[in-house]
Amino acid sequence: MLNTQAEFEHITDPFAIHLAQNALAVESVQSLYENAPRDGYKRVVVTDPNHDKQYAMNLLSLQKGGEKIPAVTDSLSPQWEQLLEELRGDKFVGWLERGTGIKLRHLAAEIGIYIHDPGDFISVHKDKTDKALTAILYLTPYWPEDGGGQYEVRNSPDPVEEPARRISPRAGQFLAFPPSEKSWHSVSEVTAGDEVKRITVQLEFWLEGGGQRSD
Repeated sequence: MLNTQAEFEHITDPFAIHLAQNALAVESVQSLYENAPRDGYKRVVVTDPNHDKQYAMNLLSLQKGGEKIPAVTDSLSPQWEQLLEELRGDKFVGWLERGTGIKLRHLAAEIGIYIHDPGDFISVHKDKTDKALTAILYLTPYWPEDGGGQYEVRNSPDPVEEPARRISPRAGQFLAFPPSEKSWHSVSEVTAGDEVKRITVQLEFWLEGGGQRSD
């Protein structure tokens, strides 16, 4: 299912981003989209301006601390079961290590499905520094140009400043970056209607002792 022959584009400014197109074929994206879990998502919303990050989204955790969550994964469709096993496998992790130059095999990984509804967003932040890598696989077959939900690469924490780059949630696209003091980014407000869902799978590889969420 996963195309571990896909080549990475390496962006270096204003921070390191590793971007691969066609990490999944269109037919695989369509199948995963149509067979995505429908229940069990946790609605996570933070709007407090004093918090270091504000956001609104839906999350279904599949794996924490390197271990699958049986209550969720035992009821996955065959398509999602295959994807999860491949994401946990040596072939995929090896491809990701080669593409990013970061050793990941010994690190605990969290894997989750994220669905953004209309109006959902993530404010400017840079991710926790006890994380070795954040990676995102985009699973919406077609995303409208005016649908929002773009990954915004930023030069600073200033939300008014124009993003340095906008990356649309293209089907089968894979984006990975190591958090740093410069890795300011955000997700623009989703403006697509209810007829299309912004679905991603996110992987987080935590440094030793990391992985404890505070949000």
